[in-house]
Amino acid sequence: MKKALMPIQDPAIAKDPKYQISDFDQNYDFLGGTITGKRISSALGDSGGPVIQKINNQWVTEGIVSHGVYDWTTPLPTVFTAVGAFSDWIQNIIKNN
Repeated sequence: MKKALMPIQDPAIAKDPKYQISDFDQNYDFLGGTITGKRISSALGDSGGPVIQKINNQWVTEGIVSHGVYDWTTPLPTVFTAVGAFSDWIQNIIKNN
C-alpha cells in the first residue's frame, strides 16, 4: 500500500455500466479514485486498508478499502466502506470486549 491523494467521486456514477461498479450501497459506501487521466486507485492487496483525511490537524479514518475493478489500463473508481456508517457498531464492540 502506498499513499495517494485520491478524489471522491459522485455516487451516481455507480449506476453507469462503463465504470463496472458492483456491490455498491450508497448508505455504507463511497467511491474514490480517478475516472479520467492517470489511474489513481487501490490495488490488489489493499482491501481493508485505511482511507484517511486530515481534519483540524488530526488524521481521521473515513473509510476502508472494500473492492475495485482491477483493469490496469482504464481509470476506474474504488469502492470504500464508510467507517462512520458503522460507528455505533464499532463502539459497541469496543465497549463489550
